[in-house]
Amino acid sequence: MKVKWTERARRQRDDVANYIRSQFGAKRKHQFIQEIRDTTDLLKLSPGIGKLDPLFEDRPQAYRSVIINGQNMT
Repeated sequence: MKVKWTERARRQRDDVANYIRSQFGAKRKHQFIQEIRDTTDLLKLSPGIGKLDPLFEDRPQAYRSVIINGQNMT
């Protein structure tokens, strides 16, 4: 499976990463980026873990999404 990021998603990811850096430091930002990479790798191996995205339900191809939960920012 191929994971494809939209331009909007890339911008939001970068915005969140920069916010994390400003609030929690560079180490936590790198942890967040690693969480994204780990989740993306897992999604590639097991695409069924992603939730079907209702925004794209009218398209012939299924689109799935995952949410990276940043609750553990300590």
